[in-house]
Amino acid sequence: MREIQLFEILGHKVYDSDGKYAGCIEEIEAERGDDSCAIENFLVEHRGLTDRITAWAIAYSLQHFIPVREKSKPYRVPWQLMDLSDPRNPRITVPQSELKRVRSGG
Repeated sequence: MREIQLFEILGHKVYDSDGKYAGCIEEIEAERGDDSCAIENFLVEHRGLTDRITAWAIAYSLQHFIPVREKSKPYRVPWQLMDLSDPRNPRITVPQSELKRVRSGG
C-alpha cells in the first residue's frame, strides 16, 4: 500500500465517476489508533474557503441565521469510494447522486 501525505490531496479538485466536478477535498475524517490513523471519510465541497471566511468574519451565533442551501453542503465520501491512485487527480468512484451531503464539520 502506498502512503500519501495529506498535503498531496487537500484542496485538490475532485470529479465523480461521470466526470462531473464534485468540489475540492476540504477535510478528512480519521479514526485515531495506537500507532496510526485510519481515514474514514473525505469531505468534498464547493465552498470550503467561503465557509471558513464566513466563520471568521461572522460571529458564531449569527451563522445560524444564514440559510445554507442543500447544494452548498459538502459531500461525505467514504474512504472506499475515493480513488487516490493518482493523488493529483482524486476521483469519486460513484456518481454524486449516490453520496450524502452533510453540514460542514459534521
